[in-house]
Amino acid sequence: MKKIFVFITLIVFIFLVSCTTQQHQTAENGTLEIPSVANDTIVKQPELPAGKCQPHWGCISSSTKSYQQEDCSWTDRKECPLGCFNGTCRAGNTCDPGFKCKDKNTRGYQTEVCYWNNEEKCQWGCSDGECNPQPENYTVNDTGDANNATNEQQQNVSRHGDVHLLKQGMVDTINYNGEDHKLSIYIIEESRVKLEVDQQKSDWLMEGSIFSKGGLNIRVNSILYQPYYGGTQAVEYSVI
Repeated sequence: MKKIFVFITLIVFIFLVSCTTQQHQTAENGTLEIPSVANDTIVKQPELPAGKCQPHWGCISSSTKSYQQEDCSWTDRKECPLGCFNGTCRAGNTCDPGFKCKDKNTRGYQTEVCYWNNEEKCQWGCSDGECNPQPENYTVNDTGDANNATNEQQQNVSRHGDVHLLKQGMVDTINYNGEDHKLSIYIIEESRVKLEVDQQKSDWLMEGSIFSKGGLNIRVNSILYQPYYGGTQAVEYSVI
């Protein structure tokens, strides 16, 4: 009986040593093999070296997607008007942004997501995104019509150093070197604005930016913007 027990113990010991040797050889080969869940085949998992990334599209913000290259840098940024999800712009209705005629008597700026802002009434109708000019043969028939025309074209005389409030659709008169200049808002958004002086349009201006035209310097002190219809859309500016 004692001899049988020793024999069985010896067989078990040989089996364990054999298994340990096989595992050690696998580790020395440097190959980590993992059974695939789909078909139980052996799949080798790729390992990227330090400083390398798998190229792919990703969302770098809630409204911007970008392509990450192999060196982990981001390029080719694209705006997603309806939002970014899993590296893809959400699908939906989009529009070409710009000033358009919302109807025959209303001009406005249509955003990429088809919202309207900066709306203004066109007394003489709207065509190709612009308010039609006053007809050359137009005459004021009564005092009431004259007052309405004056209200729609209200003008403020801006003096050097003063802070003025300019609303969308209004026109301010700035006297500089003995000449009058017409100042208005071309387009306004939440944190930036484009001004227009005597039909010359500025680039995008932020709060604190200065628009210069022929020696006339206009500083944007603050931007007031409420996106809904009837909300305040104006800038506070000063002539410096």
